[in-house]
Amino acid sequence: MSDKTKKVLVVVDMQNDFLEGPLGTDHTRASIPNVVNLIKGCAWDTVILTLDTHGEDYLKTLEGEKLPVVHCVNKSAGHKVCHEVRDAIHSMENEIPDTFQWTPIMKRTFGSTDLMAELSRISDSVSGRDMEIHFCGVCTSICVLANAVLTRAFTPDAKIVIHSKACGDVDEHTHNHALECLKMQQCEVVED
Repeated sequence: MSDKTKKVLVVVDMQNDFLEGPLGTDHTRASIPNVVNLIKGCAWDTVILTLDTHGEDYLKTLEGEKLPVVHCVNKSAGHKVCHEVRDAIHSMENEIPDTFQWTPIMKRTFGSTDLMAELSRISDSVSGRDMEIHFCGVCTSICVLANAVLTRAFTPDAKIVIHSKACGDVDEHTHNHALECLKMQQCEVVED
């Protein structure tokens, strides 16, 4: 990597409904301090927050039929990013206001084409080999996996890094299985 490497952190769905709400688990909650440390611990060119976003008709969607748990309804308390992550973002904005940038992206399903558009926009200024895209968040086996795989397709030469301790899932088994799948997609899995 050169000194012009773009470093992007994608924070996936660190929202109340996945942490304290109807889809929260001990494993997802355990990721919170590690996500906060990751946001604060590196000079990111940009931080992107994805927000799982559903309407009142969620149960009528395919996802709602397969996962009949209403969650992340737009503008609800469960849709909001957890306060620890919000505080970390605001802290970085205050500490380095001239350089710290963040972008929220709402997504209506597991993977996000809007995220791919944003990553493509960022990568336009560098060659693929000069791009690092780091992932953390929840759930490892669903939205983290889906977005990392899409990112691999959209940015085939970028270095993609999954921060395993800053990811959470339904349980340890599904988390570990997803990490193995991500390694097969040529993502680097690291423990921080």
